[in-house]
Amino acid sequence: MKTNLRKQWKSLLIILVATIAINLFVSACFTHLIKSFPTFAPGWFIIYFICSFFALWPIIINQAPKIHNNLMRIILVIILEFVFLNFSLRVPFTKFAIFSAIDQSSILNAISFFFIGLFLLKAWGFNEKKMFSFSFSKFPHKVMLVFLLIIAIWIVISANLITCSSTIADNFINWTSLRDLTNLPPLENSLTALMAGILEETVRYLLLTLFLAIFVNQKIPQTKAAVMAALIFSLSHWINLLTTNQGLAATLVQVITSFFFGLLLCSLQLYTETIWFAVVIHAGFDSLNFWISANPLIKLTTPWWLTYDPTGNYVEIVIMSLLYLIIPVVIVLAKKLTKRSA
Repeated sequence: MKTNLRKQWKSLLIILVATIAINLFVSACFTHLIKSFPTFAPGWFIIYFICSFFALWPIIINQAPKIHNNLMRIILVIILEFVFLNFSLRVPFTKFAIFSAIDQSSILNAISFFFIGLFLLKAWGFNEKKMFSFSFSKFPHKVMLVFLLIIAIWIVISANLITCSSTIADNFINWTSLRDLTNLPPLENSLTALMAGILEETVRYLLLTLFLAIFVNQKIPQTKAAVMAALIFSLSHWINLLTTNQGLAATLVQVITSFFFGLLLCSLQLYTETIWFAVVIHAGFDSLNFWISANPLIKLTTPWWLTYDPTGNYVEIVIMSLLYLIIPVVIVLAKKLTKRSA
């Protein structure tokens, strides 16, 4: 990692703050105008792109100084404009279910931000291709990677079934509850799961990159970077108190368990040096969660752990946290064994 990148972490913060500021101002005015004058919608789209282009251009020049090609700058500005626009508007594609699902899921947002991540890595002086490129044939520990993926799949299924398994065996071994998943989730939910995987793992990769640069000369830099990235990921879930009807206890469970889930995903990214394995695990976790939600009868089962914890919080936190810690611990132990044998 390059030590001079310690000072450049502010570039991501400035871009995100600019995103919020421009989005709040432009979207409020723009959305109101679209609703008031639907006939002139194409014209307002043009006005929006022109105005936001001049607002974003100096930000890109100042915060991405290593991108000298004006065409690349224009592409990055256009990507940002589409991100702002997608956050601002919900277009009612009532006649076309697939377009409505794409719009409501914000999958285009995630794809756009993935490319923003590539631009940021290039601007920070990193090899941006490492984020998305991976060669299984060249990976030195193929057996270990396959073993980790099998464990990850087991964790994803077991963690999701923890609220709808009546016995320990059903939760972790038999998975008989899966037979009751007869209704498939809506397409929008599946795309939302993919969106979360791409968007959040891109952000996680950027955070890991920044923190690795900050802790490069300290002891256990990877561990510190993973903890900080996971902590930011978990604390962001407090917003659910404001945006959903979720109670304080449920939010606290989510914040704590998401920290350990973040450690799992960070360890996968650090081990493979790419985002794709973490994206698959993250999207798979959310997809199964949506699938269970689409079958409400499965949740009528009384979870086995309520016998030990009638409040329904503490045992669940401990079990899920321990599940998520398996992969980070296995990776750390595997690296230690590799060093000893070398």
